[in-house]
Amino acid sequence: MQEFEKTVSGLMKKLDQLLADTDGLVKRLEGETVPEFSKTLLDARNAMKSAERIMADESPLQTDLREALRELSRTAASLKVLTDYVERQPQSLIFGKPAEEPQQ
Repeated sequence: MQEFEKTVSGLMKKLDQLLADTDGLVKRLEGETVPEFSKTLLDARNAMKSAERIMADESPLQTDLREALRELSRTAASLKVLTDYVERQPQSLIFGKPAEEPQQ
């Protein structure tokens, strides 16, 4: 019986220590981790809102990107015309474009 009481007493001390450690952990979580986690979530939410604004159909970035792609397409078309011309008239690189005859 005395051994049982020692065992129970030892378990109670360990349980008290476990509860004290758990209480300390919960207080630390409430004091440090939860506020930091909340701040991180808020920052992530703000980042998502910024991304949504950037990706919106009528955002300045989207408009500028569309215009840049149009310019790039026009440039590619001009280069195609130039390369086709040089392919037909390679001497034009040295002598230039021949003078057009006046139409009558």
